[in-house]
Amino acid sequence: MKKGVFTSLPFVIFGILVVISFILSTRIYFSYNFEDFFPQGDPELDFYYTFREKFEHDDNFYVIAFENKKGILQQDFLYALDSATSAMAKLPDVENTLSLTQYRYFIFSPFGYIDYPALHIDDTARYVSDKEKIVADERIVGKLVNEDFTITTILLKINDTIGQKESADLVANLKNTLSAYDLYTYHMLGKAYFQAELIRLQRREFILYSFLSILLVTIITYVIFRRWACVLLCLTNVLITMILFLGLSGLLRIPYNALSTLYPIVLIIVGISDIIHVLTGYIFELKKGLYPAEAIRITKREIGLTTFITAITTAIGFLTLATSKVQPIREFGMMSAAGVLIAYLVTFYFTANMFPFIHQKWILRMKETNTARWDKLISFFYQTGISKSKTVAVTLILVVCVSFMGVLKISTNTHLGYGLPKNTQVLTDYDFFDDYFNGFRPFEIAAIAKDTFLVTDLVILQQIDAVENFAKSFDIVNGIQSTTLLYKSLHRAHHGDVVSAYMLPEDETTLEKYNTTLKKITPENINVLISEDKKCGRITATLTDVGTDSIRVMQQKINSFILQNTDTNQVEFIQTGTGIIFDKNTIYLRQNLINGLCFGFIPISLLIAFFHRNWKMFFISSIPNLVPLLICGGIIGIMGIELDAPTSIIFGIIYGIAVDDTIHFLSRFKQELNRGLSKEQAIFVTFNETGKAVFTSTLILLFGFSILMLSGTSATFNIGFLTTVTLLAAAISDVYLLPLLLRKWM
Repeated sequence: MKKGVFTSLPFVIFGILVVISFILSTRIYFSYNFEDFFPQGDPELDFYYTFREKFEHDDNFYVIAFENKKGILQQDFLYALDSATSAMAKLPDVENTLSLTQYRYFIFSPFGYIDYPALHIDDTARYVSDKEKIVADERIVGKLVNEDFTITTILLKINDTIGQKESADLVANLKNTLSAYDLYTYHMLGKAYFQAELIRLQRREFILYSFLSILLVTIITYVIFRRWACVLLCLTNVLITMILFLGLSGLLRIPYNALSTLYPIVLIIVGISDIIHVLTGYIFELKKGLYPAEAIRITKREIGLTTFITAITTAIGFLTLATSKVQPIREFGMMSAAGVLIAYLVTFYFTANMFPFIHQKWILRMKETNTARWDKLISFFYQTGISKSKTVAVTLILVVCVSFMGVLKISTNTHLGYGLPKNTQVLTDYDFFDDYFNGFRPFEIAAIAKDTFLVTDLVILQQIDAVENFAKSFDIVNGIQSTTLLYKSLHRAHHGDVVSAYMLPEDETTLEKYNTTLKKITPENINVLISEDKKCGRITATLTDVGTDSIRVMQQKINSFILQNTDTNQVEFIQTGTGIIFDKNTIYLRQNLINGLCFGFIPISLLIAFFHRNWKMFFISSIPNLVPLLICGGIIGIMGIELDAPTSIIFGIIYGIAVDDTIHFLSRFKQELNRGLSKEQAIFVTFNETGKAVFTSTLILLFGFSILMLSGTSATFNIGFLTTVTLLAAAISDVYLLPLLLRKWM
């Protein structure tokens, strides 16, 4: 009775945990927050947050563009545009709207300021003259219309704190509004748009990968074992692991983001790898004629410690990502490490305990032809490793040299659009604005007045104007405006609203008159360009997505101009903005990559050396797993793959997973040596008895990560492609390089 209770206790415990986890999993939510990928703790990020508090978020805009190759000056279209602009202003989370039809000029008269429309939509006879005046106005061109009048926009200012649900609602409301006015052809751009659309894609990919991964497990385990009982055991192991993991995610309320689509693949691969090693060992013991209870006891004893060590090393591999300054990468590393340990616990304390309850005939019997194929394959690798040892060594050296050359070519010249999913409307819209309009990358320059100076002083405004004009000279800078816009607009209004009068006043008296006028304007309309204390001004623009390297060159030139042409005792200029902060990420990627790999490589190798009580094992275990990482880096460099934040996690994933097979191989090798076999005999037995589990788990790894290549997102595709190729290289390294090192150094 007591034995029965004890035997069923693990099933009761896991049953309770599964129910609780299933309930907690309902707390999971998806998130797409551009700022999550900012490097935390960076001084420039802290400055940007302070700068943003003084003004506004630089990505709180939403743009809707309409294109007509024949020209946008069509009266019916302009009426619809005007009505849609007014209707959108009434939507929740929209603070204000502006389009060409609602832009108004001001002119100063003896009776005060008089406003009139820039475009008289009711009078088609004035379209030509209106167009001529608008084209000459830098406040409008590049923002509300392009120079040839084939593209026009509606600009919306959105609530800074808009959430995910509100973003989705806003996008739906905007589309409904456009449809109501028969505006069906358009392009959208904005943080809220990206947030709504990318979260929808994340959910879809998460569900798709979960389904495909489970289908993959079913197919591969059946091909390997040819027994549905084995398939059900593997599926049970994977499903319980996933449910417990989802429960942990719900408990901790960690948001699922772009990287979270990898969770199903990682969990299923790790879970199936564990269960295959245990199941293969169990079948091996059953074939010796042992009873099921004894077979599982010996299996746990023989490979339990080894599998535990592989779980720890895999977890350490993922924990290398915890050194990143990017929060989603840190969370992915820690949650994946937790998932690895959950998979180990489920395998050994739940699924393995089910084995004795299943009759041997449902597990043991395998077709001899299947076994013969495995034996033939394993024998091939073993024999060629001996007969072609020199070829193996020479090939290794060549591969390492080529890979090293590729590593030197790795570029961090990243593009924002690179991370958007291919063949989607989001990417089409992004490319449209980047190619034909202002682009999306926000760019800011803060102007901070020193000592007793204020940014409203003429001497400071003149220096801001100089920096603005220099920045404007770069082709990639679009839609630029600054604190000077307020004064230039007033100066133009006081001089008959002529284009040539759009300039700063030349004397203090005129400037003081304009400052008096500005005091009468609503503060929220002024404080987007001048801080409340008048100590900080702003130059704001958007950049074409030409890559971080080109943008850094521009930044350096702007900084040089500032040093040579401004008085740093009077005003300080600091480049900032979400685009610049995001680019700063790439500087940390290589540093975090190296630190993370060292954090994982050294402890794992030391652990293996300690386990074998032989310090030679430090190098024997390290080299076969460092070579695949070098190959991965070489592929990235040679193929010109951008080393962005998601791609940088590949190395931690690969090292943590690839080292598993090395540990299983070396552990079996040690056991055979302890039984009195010679070195070569131990290698031979290890090949034959551990080889199948190594090859099958590698096969599952390859197929599992190859699923990610179905993604339309470049970063996810790259993770799938690079991980698949590198794990294949790791498997080849284990069967050729590892035995070679054992023969030479042991």
